[in-house]
Amino acid sequence: MEEKISEAIKNAIEGAPERKFVESLDIAFTIKDVDFEES
Repeated sequence: MEEKISEAIKNAIEGAPERKFVESLDIAFTIKDVDFEES
């Protein structure tokens, strides 16, 4: 699965038109059923 994700990102970058500005990508993760207050 990791290889497929890496390949998809690589293909998207190579196929995108060249831009005259820097692009960024924000990713958010939601962690369920984890209590950070417990030690």
